Amino acid sequence: MLIEFSKDISKETQKHWLSFKDFFSDEFILKVKSENDLKNIDWKFWLERAVKRAAQKSLCQAYYYDYHLDESKNLNIELSRVDTQDLESKPLHITFMGSERALFLDRDGIINKDDGYVSKWDNFIIFPEVVNLAKEAIKNGMKIIIVTNQSGIARNLYTLEDLNELHHKMLQWFEEKEVHIERIYHCPYHKDGEVERFKRESLLRKPRPGMALMANMECNIDIKNSLMIGDKKSDRLEELDMKTFFIQGNYDLNEFEDAKNIFSDLKDLKEFFITNKFFCE
Repeated sequence: MLIEFSKDISKETQKHWLSFKDFFSDEFILKVKSENDLKNIDWKFWLERAVKRAAQKSLCQAYYYDYHLDESKNLNIELSRVDTQDLESKPLHITFMGSERALFLDRDGIINKDDGYVSKWDNFIIFPEVVNLAKEAIKNGMKIIIVTNQSGIARNLYTLEDLNELHHKMLQWFEEKEVHIERIYHCPYHKDGEVERFKRESLLRKPRPGMALMANMECNIDIKNSLMIGDKKSDRLEELDMKTFFIQGNYDLNEFEDAKNIFSDLKDLKEFFITNKFFCE
């Protein structure tokens, strides 16, 4: 990998980047244009993802996601193929060096029956198989984290308070089954919403990676070695290259490029994970 530094880059920073030089071939060029004071970044993981995209003729720029503002900051670090440096750049968010593996679960269609914008506990039908799946993951040291798009809030179908009440009861239900849910992340935003407060684009909304990036920062999650389970194409989170598996439910997954990762139900997926030692990686 060829590396180009701006003139004000410190010797210490140059030494850091030069340590990655031999990991990647000279068909790629890394440009480091400014210093940054962020600590504990998994730069090798960022470079691995950037090289994949650069090989497809994309110019990748490193971005940091500030989830408090739901905004991203350009870190002025970019990677491209040597022969394709004039392409439009694409953001590729950094992750931090997490040490905890997680099993990320979509909610509707994975944890509970998806009857469309479910917002009341009385209508919340949990699939019993999710308990055994979660217990197996926890037994092998994984955290259970739920990531769910909840545009019904933006669409004025139910309130944030309704969602919080439902999730409180759901967490209690899981605790009674001796399953600890580490965290629930939700996205209440949608660009076509009716509630002004929630009417906008958001990096939190799947397939964008904001909720997983939050988990990486808040829960010390090792994104590279975590797993994601969903029931629709948008559950494969952009940018993160996380292993993702799907349950066939209400959504059309025909001719999906990840067809080999589609299962009929959680029981079959659990057995696949055990047989192939996915929980033990």
